[in-house]
Amino acid sequence: NTYVETQEAEGKRLPFHTDFNYIEFRDVSFRYPGSEKYAIRNISLKIENGKTYSIVGFNGSGKTTFIKLLLRLYTPTEGEIYIDGTNINDIDMENYYLQISAVFQDFLKLPYTILENVALRDELYDIDQFKKAADIGDINGLIDGLPEKEKTLLMKDWSGGVDISQGQWQKVAIARSCYGNCAISILDEPFSSIDAISETQIINRLSSERSGKLTVYVTHRFSSISLADQIIVMKNGSVAEYGTHDELMEHRDLYYELYIAQLSRLNKSEADRAAGKDHKEMEEIHDEQSEWSGAITKPKKGKGFF
Repeated sequence: NTYVETQEAEGKRLPFHTDFNYIEFRDVSFRYPGSEKYAIRNISLKIENGKTYSIVGFNGSGKTTFIKLLLRLYTPTEGEIYIDGTNINDIDMENYYLQISAVFQDFLKLPYTILENVALRDELYDIDQFKKAADIGDINGLIDGLPEKEKTLLMKDWSGGVDISQGQWQKVAIARSCYGNCAISILDEPFSSIDAISETQIINRLSSERSGKLTVYVTHRFSSISLADQIIVMKNGSVAEYGTHDELMEHRDLYYELYIAQLSRLNKSEADRAAGKDHKEMEEIHDEQSEWSGAITKPKKGKGFF
């Protein structure tokens, strides 16, 4: 048995307190089963409640593995993770999951109504919470345009169902993560298919709604990177830099190089758009920008994040 299974079998589980102060990684390393290579190595870092963090870095730098460890989907190969000095493995897993919301890159698209998709974690839907989540996720316009409003079945494969765009699905996933206003919110590339105006509106609403709670973005988009209280820059499985946007820009190391490189590409994209480059070429540019970068868990109502 794993340490987690052993502790739970022995009943040595403690409740997760939503007013926690910090989550601390102490010299944490992780290898995937059967691999000799460490996905992350010797990470020591303290994440404080009430703050917003952005995790950035190239693909393969360890961002997703770090998030999976934070979510307690994985147990460290070496080192330990603590919440206010208590080993995370000693905390009741279900109790912890109930206070986590997450939007992964491969978010769930379920053949349910919009109401059921957003309020998936709740056995009895709270319409007030649904309306608040719908507002934050910017899906009120979508709902108003559907034949049965929030009771419209999504996915046309089902009788009476309708199809919606990838960007609209992503907004539904964001709204789902806001339902209930959990203690910890993880958003992994949450705006990749959403236009810039909607993205700005959602970020502003998220910032207001989640004031005093822990929010972690894994993203390459400037709007959610530079607004974070702290930025974690990962490289080759380690934390290369850590600080505010201004501090890291002043430091002029990896974050500065990544930021300037992407800014230059964005400026070129705008110039190319003004010059009339075709849509396909612009999409290829956007795909290259996505190099700054999931995990997925099958949901059970009331049993955790998704």
